[in-house]
Amino acid sequence: TALGKSPQPLGETAATEDSSNTERDMAEKFNISYEFRKGIIWGEPHDTNSFAAGGTAGNSGLFTTAAEALALSEQYSPRSILLSPEILSLVGRNETPFGPQHRTLGWQLASSPDCSAGPDLSPDSIGHTGFTGCSIWFDRKRDLTIILFTNRIHPQVSNVDMGAIRRRICSLSVSAIS
Repeated sequence: TALGKSPQPLGETAATEDSSNTERDMAEKFNISYEFRKGIIWGEPHDTNSFAAGGTAGNSGLFTTAAEALALSEQYSPRSILLSPEILSLVGRNETPFGPQHRTLGWQLASSPDCSAGPDLSPDSIGHTGFTGCSIWFDRKRDLTIILFTNRIHPQVSNVDMGAIRRRICSLSVSAIS
């Protein structure tokens, strides 16, 4: 939406964070003065950069439902109505062989070292993770999409190892269909 506010009633929308405590703490380290929000942030991105940009910015993540996330992943399958077969043939090719993470056309590849996809997804599986703990992984060989919606920042940021949790969820998902 224009201001990043959820069109859903608040009772159907997950709260994100109690104040901008994490970003306030980071800003204090660099002596940055900013009027951070107080109280539960609900129905809008918690990300201060996005908030400062009027509520919409690419860095603040994807706000969606599981059905819509699944529909997005299907655009990287042969059922795509958006991407041509020529573009789909490029998906899975490592465009960053020089870097620590393997990337393809806006996605991380499961072949990346210590990747949150874990060892059970095909190496050319594509995925994306978020600061709040959410992730989506699409194993194109298995036609399997794994969507994890979490909120490790509510009410305050947790230092839980989301990589380990994501790897376990992916392993359990592959095991469940095998």
